[in-house]
Amino acid sequence: DWQFIDLWAHNKGEESEQAKKLVNDLYERWLADKSMHIYHYNHTEQTLLQGIVGSGSSSGSIVSFLSQLGIVLDPFSIEEARLKELLEHNVFVDLLPIARNSFQAGLPSYSLKKVEKLTGYERQAEEVQKGAGAVMLYELIANRERFHVSVDEATEYMEAINAYNLDDVQATRYVHEWLWNQHCEESKRAGGDFKLEENSEKNSKDEDREAEIAIQRQISDFILEQRANE
Repeated sequence: DWQFIDLWAHNKGEESEQAKKLVNDLYERWLADKSMHIYHYNHTEQTLLQGIVGSGSSSGSIVSFLSQLGIVLDPFSIEEARLKELLEHNVFVDLLPIARNSFQAGLPSYSLKKVEKLTGYERQAEEVQKGAGAVMLYELIANRERFHVSVDEATEYMEAINAYNLDDVQATRYVHEWLWNQHCEESKRAGGDFKLEENSEKNSKDEDREAEIAIQRQISDFILEQRANE
């Protein structure tokens, strides 16, 4: 079973906190199960997360102290380091290039809304059909007084955006499962015994980078502990 959780932010500060919360949650889940992957469609999720959590540093003084001991680390935020580690270990899997390079279909494009039709997925959201529509509704919410939007209307718009986002998540899940099933079926037809090859962490990183990651983990854990005690 899976659960859709919506995280809202109405200003840059809230956006940063929610992004950090998400990265920390994903990171903890990954530590608990190194076979975990995060499937998404197109690069937007990765790009936006890197842009949000990559600004500023919550460990500058510690990095400065370590540099005096001869341990040189680039300034980083806890979440930036954790996101970088997830990316380097290929935890994020973009389904768009996989779709483009694994099959041919008579579709206008390989966008999620086009490819999802191959899986049989039917969207449930009625009010919002495109991302631009969700953006427009949020503009009305963010400028409620200017556009004379009531509290009830704003709540209704937020529910409509949520329904649209839920459709995107569900569609991505359907596409992932469909691609996986197609791959397994093709492997059987080819007479091969398909096995998932896991990347070896030792082979994917050199010793210096692994040492840096280990230090950053210790710093991150220390700072998070300090935050919890404040």
